[in-house]
Amino acid sequence: RFRISEPEAPTEEQQDYIKKTMQTIFFYIRYGTREEIERAVDVDSFAKFYLLNEYMKTYDLDMSSVYFYYKDGKLYAGPPWDYDMSMGNTSPDFNSSRTKEAYKSDGVFVSDKIIYKYICKNDWFMQEVRRVYREHFDFIQNIAADGGLLDTALARYGDVFARNYNEAGWNVSKWWINYQLKPQATYADNYSYLKTWGQARSAWMEQYYQPFAVDYICGDADGDGIVTISDVTTVQRCIAEQIQADELMRLRADVTGGGLTVDDATAIQRYLAEFSGDEGIGSTKQAVIRV
Repeated sequence: RFRISEPEAPTEEQQDYIKKTMQTIFFYIRYGTREEIERAVDVDSFAKFYLLNEYMKTYDLDMSSVYFYYKDGKLYAGPPWDYDMSMGNTSPDFNSSRTKEAYKSDGVFVSDKIIYKYICKNDWFMQEVRRVYREHFDFIQNIAADGGLLDTALARYGDVFARNYNEAGWNVSKWWINYQLKPQATYADNYSYLKTWGQARSAWMEQYYQPFAVDYICGDADGDGIVTISDVTTVQRCIAEQIQADELMRLRADVTGGGLTVDDATAIQRYLAEFSGDEGIGSTKQAVIRV
């Protein structure tokens, strides 16, 4: 279900148009091919919105305050809104699986909710999420890091925050609702919890999504997806410094594991000639590379 945010008082004709448009979009999201989904929604915004809400573990994502907009024939995710119930600010003791899951700093949270329970079933979309994660990895890591964005905000505005409690008379427990995390005694204690949660969440997401993990075929020096005699030539050219080998090319070409030498070219030749060898040439391997 969805409600219309703008215009506030749509005509019947507008309602009918919006309803039919959304039904078509949701049909493609649920049943369409990649090409049909990419025509129906802006994949980049959906991937960014997924990553944001996955990092934050946004409690409201499946309930309220979730915005999408339609422009130039596509549905866009966002803008982001309403993050008070996020980053572990839910009660682990409340009788709700949602609050218990949102409280923990580990675990996947978004992929079974709203539109994402359909679109996340596509491997290509999750690869888009990993792409976005790589692009914004340093920013996300810096949110709760020592000296990062949270600490910078506290250093800059800490005196202003303190006035809420020292002058305005606010109480950290005054606005507590039972499905929220029960506040600790002081602002400093609550800030420490927020920062610790953010650090743990960043660490879990990096381990789970492996944004810099790459799959490669051992011996496929030229990266064309198959081991052939051209890979022997590529290794030889790398050794002779006729071509500049990046880190991934060296991983693919260094089949003996001792650094790129003529032994690697020989090993690939032996593999192609079907001589026995234990270098794992032709097998798919994985490495973590920051590129």
